[in-house]
Amino acid sequence: MHALRFCTPVIFCGVLVLLLAGAVSGASPLAAWFARLASWLAVSPLGDYLATAVAILVNQAFWAVGVHGGHLLDLYAGDFFVAAGASPDGQLAWRPLIDSFVLLGGSGATLGLVIAIRLAAGDGAQWRIARLGLLPSLFNINEVILFGLPVVLSPVYLLPFIAVPLLLGLLTLLAVDGGLFALHAVSIPWTTPPLVSGWLLSDSWRGALWQVFEIALATLCYLPFVRRAEALRAARHTRLLGKVIEAVRNEAPVRVMVIRRSDELGIMGRILLAALREDIRHGALALHYQPKHDRDGRLVGVEALVRWHSGKFGPVPAQVAVNLAEDGGCIRELGYWVIETACAAKARWNALGFARLGVAVNVSPSQLADPGFARQLAAALRRHGLASHEIEIEITESQAIPDELATNATLQALSEKGMRLSMDDFGMGYSSLLHLRRFGIHTIKIDGSLTRDLQGNPANADIIRAICALGKARQVEIVAEFVETRGQMEALAAMGCDVFQGYLFSPPLAESECVAYFGRYLAAPADDKKITDGP
Repeated sequence: MHALRFCTPVIFCGVLVLLLAGAVSGASPLAAWFARLASWLAVSPLGDYLATAVAILVNQAFWAVGVHGGHLLDLYAGDFFVAAGASPDGQLAWRPLIDSFVLLGGSGATLGLVIAIRLAAGDGAQWRIARLGLLPSLFNINEVILFGLPVVLSPVYLLPFIAVPLLLGLLTLLAVDGGLFALHAVSIPWTTPPLVSGWLLSDSWRGALWQVFEIALATLCYLPFVRRAEALRAARHTRLLGKVIEAVRNEAPVRVMVIRRSDELGIMGRILLAALREDIRHGALALHYQPKHDRDGRLVGVEALVRWHSGKFGPVPAQVAVNLAEDGGCIRELGYWVIETACAAKARWNALGFARLGVAVNVSPSQLADPGFARQLAAALRRHGLASHEIEIEITESQAIPDELATNATLQALSEKGMRLSMDDFGMGYSSLLHLRRFGIHTIKIDGSLTRDLQGNPANADIIRAICALGKARQVEIVAEFVETRGQMEALAAMGCDVFQGYLFSPPLAESECVAYFGRYLAAPADDKKITDGP
């Protein structure tokens, strides 16, 4: 996708460069400048040091903006190097030294960069690119690294990209002048791997060992810059993740899916979806359970709520996880995992004496279109020894319920098996009244956006009264969620609500915390329980 998007700007740049090349054809100021510099270096006492330093700087400076510095040196700096096949002369730069003792891994000594990325960035995005370039880098081919990370046009890697090769080149000259090893006029390809090239050029293990030292030194020099690049990448990653979560959370009922976008948010959305699929496959999500109490304060059941704490991204809101699962086509896998996990927890609670407490499980409307849903649910109940009335199916009405034969057949099968059906987010979806007519609904759960602003918005209160009146007429239980204060609960009870769920009683609890909560509320008569604002 990105390659196609880049076609137009690449074609434009190519044509522009072609026109500029034609305009300056025949003019070679670089060749003339290098020739004059070579003449001066021929009589300079530090000629080889200066020539090597200038050659490295030219090579790296052009590569830093994406121009092949080696080709430029070959075209315009022929007088700058000792003749091919000749030994070092102490005045001009020696090309084999630069190829084999400076450009370790390719331009910029990028073999050290690859190792530094492995050490500092772990298995992150930088390493995925660096890993692709590792094998070519062993043969001093590093375009994957230069343009993939990228190093080209990177403000983070500009300084080490120029400074590290310069340091390696000058240190190698010092090592040769100091007698650590000698260099011989041996003709080898520039793609000869490190250690092999060092051995051949020095005819000694000392040359190979010097290359090992240089790779280690390059790695140390690159490490802080890799950490800086990783920190910047992580910060940008976090910003994008926040935007994706906000976009997915706030998507309209009929929405353009974030995962189908072609911009950065779309890319991050697809990365997040891949992580969700992986965690669903390995059962890495969790269920928490929020208690539900009647108007007398008695505990009557819990609602199972998905919690996703991604190993890569940290905690992700449940609504985002569900929306992504629906958009990405893995909602059925997630739904079956939720049902299996909730049934297992309910069976454990039954064994501890809490059999009368029901468990509500949210089901996406798209799951209802699955012909095997009722069968899978019945199988889960049998596996865990549960009766059909012990699990309540909450149909999330914020998604359109398909008016299809498969959906109707599923709902009919659930009713025949004695399952309790609840309409979640009632009053804010597509066709609440139609659903109430079509399906045998046992419970209506009033949408939280109505109950939150109950006392400050008279229209909300009127809507809730109408829903409660409808529910009473249809002999349907009314549940109010997001109940946070005693006054809010009393107002909702006066309007006709039967069951209350929210932080007035408790936040969602892990299964291990539920047992203590159940014991506290079921161990004494309801009259002894004092309800105060807050959990």
